[in-house]
Amino acid sequence: MSDSLMPAPTLFDYASLPAAAVSLDAAQVDQATAMSRQVNEPQQWQTYLNALAAFGLEQWLAERAPNLAVNLDDFTALRPVDTVATMVVSPVSVGDFKLCLITQGSGLDDVITVPSVAVTQPTLAAHFYVLLEVAEEQEQVTVLGFMRYDQLIAQIQANQCQPDADQNYALPLAWFDQEPDQLLLYLRCLEPIAIQLPANRASGAHVTDPTIAAGVEAVRGSQGVSPVDQLQQVVQPAVNAGLWLRNELDQLAQQLSWYLLPPLTAATALRSTPAALTAIATELARANIAVPPQARVVYRDVMVDHLSLRLYATAWALSDGADAEWTLVIVLGAQPGTTLTQSVALRLSDQTQVLVERVLEPSTSFVYASAIGTWDEQFTATIDLMNGQTLALQPFAFVPDQTP
Repeated sequence: MSDSLMPAPTLFDYASLPAAAVSLDAAQVDQATAMSRQVNEPQQWQTYLNALAAFGLEQWLAERAPNLAVNLDDFTALRPVDTVATMVVSPVSVGDFKLCLITQGSGLDDVITVPSVAVTQPTLAAHFYVLLEVAEEQEQVTVLGFMRYDQLIAQIQANQCQPDADQNYALPLAWFDQEPDQLLLYLRCLEPIAIQLPANRASGAHVTDPTIAAGVEAVRGSQGVSPVDQLQQVVQPAVNAGLWLRNELDQLAQQLSWYLLPPLTAATALRSTPAALTAIATELARANIAVPPQARVVYRDVMVDHLSLRLYATAWALSDGADAEWTLVIVLGAQPGTTLTQSVALRLSDQTQVLVERVLEPSTSFVYASAIGTWDEQFTATIDLMNGQTLALQPFAFVPDQTP
C-alpha cells in the first residue's frame, strides 16, 4: 500500500526549516499599530500580530517572487465585529488564490489552533493555510509552512477531528508542509480550480460541511451531468478501482479515506466484517450480478447535511484484450448505528450522461448502482439530497496494472 499524500507525521525540526524569515520596516510596524488601535483593547494584541503576519507574507513574497503580489483588501476590510477580526487567522489573496494566514507568536507549539469557521465557512475557506511565526520584538516574521485546503480536509476526515468547545480545530504541526518555497511553486504553476473550495450560498450554489469530502470533490446544487460536471470528470484525478483486485489502494483513495474489506463472496471473511455486507451480497445475487471471488470491497463514510452515510464499492474485469470491459458497483446506505431521516438519491454517470439513479428511502437498508464500461472509461457516483445539495465523488477508473 502506498504512503499517504500527506507529510510524514513527524514534528518540525525548526533548525532544518528553509530560511524564510523577513524583517519588517518601520512603516509596516506603524501601520500594524494603527490597525490595532481601531479595535477594543482586549482585541488589540492579536490584531497587531495578525497585521504583522500579513505584512510579513507580503514582504516574503516581494523578496522571493516579485511577480506574486499579495492583496490585503480582505484583511484590512475586517471590522472589529467580524467573525475573524481578532482570531489567529487572516484572509488575504495572491492572484486568484485565497490564503488563510495562521499567526503564531514566539515559541511554537506542537499543536496549531485554527477556528473551525476558517475551514467550514465558504467565505473564509482558503486554498492554502499558511503558518507564520511573528517575533514582534525583533520585528521579524517567519513563514514556517503551509497546507493545501484539500489536504487539510483529508486529514480532518481521516483523523475524525472535531472542533473543541470553543469551535477550534487542534491541528498537529506535522500536518503542515515543511518547505515554504513549495508554496511559491503552487502559486506560480497551479490553477485555483485544482483545489475546490466549498461553494457560497450567495452565489446560488448549495453548501454543506466541507469535511465530508477530500481531494477536489465538489458540493453542488445542480442536477444531472452539466458541461461543468463533464469538465470536472476530465480534469479530476480518478480513484483506481483496478488496484482493489490486488488488495491495494492508490494514494488518492487513501487520501479520500477509502478502506479495504474482505472479498464480498468470502463467507468465512464476512463473519468478521459488517453484517450489511451479507445483505448486499444477497441482494446483488438476486439481481443476477455475479461478483467474482477475487473482487475486493472498499468503503467510505461521508457526512452530508448531518446525514451519516456509508458507501461500499467493488469492481472487477469482465474481459481483457482489445474490447476489455470492467464493472463498478456502488452501494449506499446509512452508517451502522445511525438512522436515515430523509430520502437520498445515488446516481452513477459516465462522462456524458447519467447511467442509473436509485433512491434510498429511510425505510430501506441500502441501494446500489452498477455500470459496465471499457477500461478507458470512468464513472462518477453522486449523492443527491432532497433539499438540492449534491456531493459528486471523485471519479473511478480501472487500471489494474498501474503502480499504486
